Amino acid sequence: MGGDAQWGDVNDDGTADFFAFGRADNGQLHAKMFFNTPSGLIDSANAGLFTGVDSGSVVWIDFYGVQRLDFLATGIDGCGCSYLSMYQNKLTGPLQ
Repeated sequence: MGGDAQWGDVNDDGTADFFAFGRADNGQLHAKMFFNTPSGLIDSANAGLFTGVDSGSVVWIDFYGVQRLDFLATGIDGCGCSYLSMYQNKLTGPLQ
C-alpha cells in the first residue's frame, strides 16, 4: 500500500504548494492540499473535497491551457474500487 505527494504552485503565488494522499497508520485514507505561506505549509481545510485513495499517483498538469495547474489523481478508494478523478483549478476558489 502507498500514497503519493506532489509539489505544484496551485494558487499561482510563486511558491510550491503540496498535495498528498495515502493510508494512515490507523488504516484511514486521507487526501489533503497544503498551501505554502510565509509562515510555512498550512492545511487548506479542504476536508471532504478530495477522495482519499491508496496505491495511486497524482500528476499536476494544465489541462485547459490557461496557466493554472489542475491535477489528476488515481488509486484505490476505501471500497477497494479503482479511482480516477481530475480536479480543475479555478483559482478563485477550491479545486473542483
